[in-house]
Amino acid sequence: MGMDISGKNPVSKTGDYFRNNCWWWRPLWQYCHNVAPELITDDVFESGGYNDGAGLNAKDAAKLAVILEAKIADGHTKHYQREYELYIESLPNDKCGRCNGNNRGHNKKKECKSCDKTGEQTNFSKSYPFDIENVKDFAKFLIDSGGFEIW
Repeated sequence: MGMDISGKNPVSKTGDYFRNNCWWWRPLWQYCHNVAPELITDDVFESGGYNDGAGLNAKDAAKLAVILEAKIADGHTKHYQREYELYIESLPNDKCGRCNGNNRGHNKKKECKSCDKTGEQTNFSKSYPFDIENVKDFAKFLIDSGGFEIW
């Protein structure tokens, strides 16, 4: 599943369309909420996780772009990325859902191939990357979007 973000009144091809799959979108949208809670309110943040047309008007999209670019310029985004990566790396593995962590599960005769006999699988949250380049690309889109809707 992906998040297709359409510019409402784009002034260039850059502002016409921005896309992230759900893995990339969620950390990006969370970052936007963190750095601009006055624009990405709790309601907008919640709606932004769905493909239901949520978004910002032209004025607020431009404000968000300015905030994101300022955060990139002052090193905040780079610091956030590093902290995010450290957090993700620190997450413990999950118990294997197939064998329930015991390498056998309900099938007592065969070893679990889902977890390679370890009883563990990579923590699901590690599937969500955050990258400063994605923030830069979104800021560029915002500048030329004339507002946006998430579909």
